[in-house]
Amino acid sequence: MPSYYKLGDAIEGERVVCQFRKPGKVKLISATHAHRAQEIALNHAYCVITKPLRSKRT
Repeated sequence: MPSYYKLGDAIEGERVVCQFRKPGKVKLISATHAHRAQEIALNHAYCVITKPLRSKRT
């Protein structure tokens, strides 16, 4: 499994599990339409996708 270390590297999954030393402050951000989402910065974090995104069937 690859690990990403460079600025701007990202992972995306339906479920992502993180291990970290110190959480930052939780911020409320806008998401799609009128929905809200939360954003948090994790310091010294290691994240693993435990459930990949499902592709949409058209």
